[in-house]
This record gives sequence, structure tokens and C-alpha cells, in this order.
Amino acid sequence: KYGISDGLPSDNINAVTQSGKNVWVATPAGITFFNEQEINSNSICNIDFQAVQVSGTEQSLAGNLSLPFRDNNISFSYNSISFKSSGQMVYWYRLVGLDVNWKQTPFTTLNYPTLPSGSYTLELYAVNKFGKPSKLVRYSFTINTPFWRTFWFWVTCSLLTIWLVAWLITRRYRRLQRQA
Repeated sequence: KYGISDGLPSDNINAVTQSGKNVWVATPAGITFFNEQEINSNSICNIDFQAVQVSGTEQSLAGNLSLPFRDNNISFSYNSISFKSSGQMVYWYRLVGLDVNWKQTPFTTLNYPTLPSGSYTLELYAVNKFGKPSKLVRYSFTINTPFWRTFWFWVTCSLLTIWLVAWLITRRYRRLQRQA
């Protein structure tokens, strides 16, 4: 897990040995040593959202986002900074409201092309090559339920159906009375 970005003279390592707290590394460009505990303890890892796109349109990173049911194609871009990891980051994420378990990815974007309506929170953190995790970041958003799936729509449809059936029965009954 160590290389030129950590101060080694080469990424081609021929031999490694440990003596006390020091790690000795032999490369074609020379021999060097370092204290592994100092490298790990000084390593930091930060993560931040870069952009949120809904159906190809960039959205604000602040506040809770409320989206119409048709805008359910969401993409998140994020990045982490860990100077000593030379880009070797692993990202852990889960979309609360859809996922129960944490998932792992090396990529800096997440795409959800067809989310169902509901409330969601994306939870995300990064782990650098030394195993140091970043703080957990969250982004909350809601995809509204289409009107034809709401409780009030079905209550209104039911009441209209009952009224229509009652009106037809009454009309038929009056017609039969007039004929009689």
C-alpha cells in the first residue's frame, strides 16, 4: 500500500523488512525506511458532495430537496481528499429508504435512474488506503407520490363511484315508476 506518493524512491519494491517501529524498503532506486505508525496517524480523510443532478439538471446542495414523481433520475457526485492515499479511496454508501446494507464502490459518482416515490437520505463516507474513515455525510431528498396514488385521490374516486352508482339506480327506479 506504499509507493512514490508516500516518499519511496520507486513503486517497484524488491524487499520489505521491519525492525522495531521502522519499515525498511528496498527498491531499484535505493533503500529507505519509515515509521509506519507515524504515516498512519498523520493520514486524514475528508469527503464532500460536489454536485447533485436530477434528470440532468444540477440542484442545490443545501436543504432538503422535494422532487416531482417524474424527476426520479438522480445522480450524486462526491470527492474525498486524502493526500497520502494517492487516489486509492474506497467509498461506502447506502440510500436510507431503499437500501438496508452498506455498499462499496471505488467510483466518485452514484446514479439512481428510476427511484420510486418516497423519502430518502444518502449516507456516504470514504476510507483511505490506510483504513482511516472520513466523517459520514448525508443528503436528504423526497420524491413526491403521483396524485393518482394518494389516499385522497382514491377516496374521491370511491365517493364519485358510489354517487354515480346511486344516481344510476335512482334514475332507473324513477323511470320504472313513471312507466308503471
